Amino acid sequence: MSKLSDQLWDSTKELRQDVMKTTFIQGLKNGSLDPVKFGKYVVQDVVFCYQGQKNMETIAARSFGDLRDFMKKEILSLRQAYIEFLTYVAQSYDPIYFLVAFLPCMRLWPWIGEQLRQSESNFGVYQSWVNEYLTGDLFQSWEDFINKSSTIDRDIASKIYTESMKDELEFFSSVFPVKR
Repeated sequence: MSKLSDQLWDSTKELRQDVMKTTFIQGLKNGSLDPVKFGKYVVQDVVFCYQGQKNMETIAARSFGDLRDFMKKEILSLRQAYIEFLTYVAQSYDPIYFLVAFLPCMRLWPWIGEQLRQSESNFGVYQSWVNEYLTGDLFQSWEDFINKSSTIDRDIASKIYTESMKDELEFFSSVFPVKR
């Protein structure tokens, strides 16, 4: 029987390919990504890393003017569904499933970096960001832990993992629509 982590990863191949088609990733690949759109994406990512609606609401409450409006309209609404899903998994499932739910984020980024580096593109002003953030193998220790678990139901894990991968696609598509 194949490793659960491999099964989960393989089952989301189409979603990963859709991520690679996003205007954001294509803009990184050819160096044409609008810096304003890049900035918007990075801000969303920073907020997402906080993993909680409370922190985003705190930031919005402490902000003024345009930044406050941006936080309320864009970030709070765009990432809320993913954060709520992760919170739901954390509160409603056996704790091991939270690792399953977060794994697509941890594995997708290095995979994107690998795909981009194969194209030998000049990423322009985004070169250092691609080199720094789209790398790593932290996901491997999480996969090892998940694969060794005897309490995981593969069907439940697959549903959770796929939903998180869909949320990743939505995240990358949030500043541009998906090109299909």
